[in-house]
Amino acid sequence: MLKQILQDMCVEPELLAELSEEQKQILFCKMREEQVRRWKEREDKLADQEKKKLIKPKPPFKSGKKSKKEQKVDFLCGKDGNPWTWVMGEHPADKSIEQLLQEEEKEKAKKLAEQETAVLRKQEVKEADKHLQQQREKILQEERENEARLQREAEQAAIYQSLKEAREAAILLEEERRREEAEAGKKLEALQVSEGKDRENKEAELTQRTLNRATQIYVNFKRAREKIKKLAEEAGSENENAWKEQEKRAKEAEKQIREIARKAREEHRRSSYREEKEGATDAVANGENNNNNSVNIDRSETMPTNNVPKPNTRKSNRPPRPKCQQDIVDWFREEEVTRRAGTDCSKKVAPWFHGIISRIDAEALLEDKQEGAFLVRVSERIWGYAISYKSLERCKHFLIDCSEGSYQFFGTNQLAHKSLASMVGFHKRIPITQLGKELLQHPVGQSSSPPDYSELFVGTNAELTKM
Repeated sequence: MLKQILQDMCVEPELLAELSEEQKQILFCKMREEQVRRWKEREDKLADQEKKKLIKPKPPFKSGKKSKKEQKVDFLCGKDGNPWTWVMGEHPADKSIEQLLQEEEKEKAKKLAEQETAVLRKQEVKEADKHLQQQREKILQEERENEARLQREAEQAAIYQSLKEAREAAILLEEERRREEAEAGKKLEALQVSEGKDRENKEAELTQRTLNRATQIYVNFKRAREKIKKLAEEAGSENENAWKEQEKRAKEAEKQIREIARKAREEHRRSSYREEKEGATDAVANGENNNNNSVNIDRSETMPTNNVPKPNTRKSNRPPRPKCQQDIVDWFREEEVTRRAGTDCSKKVAPWFHGIISRIDAEALLEDKQEGAFLVRVSERIWGYAISYKSLERCKHFLIDCSEGSYQFFGTNQLAHKSLASMVGFHKRIPITQLGKELLQHPVGQSSSPPDYSELFVGTNAELTKM
């Protein structure tokens, strides 16, 4: 499985979620080593090609019409030959941000005040025109009435007067008519002058009102800007405190991750050292032990992880990872039952063995258990198992890969075991990791009936004793 991951340089999120933090860091170290190895290999290959002149030089630049790929951007250069840049505020004639904002607010306030004044001017002009028209109609009406009165008086005088008197009366009426027309003209002229003065006064009032209104709008803008600035400062202070708190938590989390990474690297180095030591002791008799304080390891329960090829019991047509739960059931019945997986020395189902249960279900079973409680479950993600272990601070999960014919933890330089039971028995005496000191002490069994592993043994020829 690790070979497949290093070949693809990709880990599925579901599989990554099954790994413990230590295994994730170890996987990161291995993937980083693989990246460096590939990079060095590529650099060496390019160096060899350079020596052999297999790399063709770039074609020379051709002048003329440029294609889309050859197009470029030319920057305006200054006196020093570098691209010309302008930083606002550096030149003596540049205005400050505060001055620019004030000018912008004044201009905006002036435009708004002018818009309001234009609406008022339009209304007042309409009212003035209406009033002028009414006055004109009134004057004309009076003129018509006077004309009609004079006409009636002339007609009545003509009945009783002689010809001479009638002519004199007509002359008098004509003079009176002209005098009244002149008076009406003067009234109209005076009305127009009065209307003109009124318009000038109103225009002056509107202009002054525009200035006052622009000042008022500018003051409102200024107050609003100051209020927004104050709110922004308060929000910035709150955000600053929240950011500091978040930064503090992030640093604590980073510190924890660094500590986990350090432990994972230390465990990786210890595993590598142990692998080298085991390879050296394979040539020595099993009874020899150079360190009297170390724990004796039964070589009959383990398999060497170097120099000896591992038997591959996986079918050639089996995918790297299971696609569904039925694939896992078929795999267990075809391969693991014959290897007595999940059974103890008396051929009974081991008390720590569970079927295909999820990570969450395993943590629920271990929730109220003491430190050192554990169970072994069939993994949902790989051809293998997972040990769920209850530590003092949390539940840990360790993937067991058995795709290469042996049982070993996910990673490299891990001790391979011949059976699942021997692996569990081994780690009852030897911690899973030297830093975590995870000893498998208290097995956690079934909590439901039928047991969660019942579907794994249906239809098999294995003689298993019910618990």
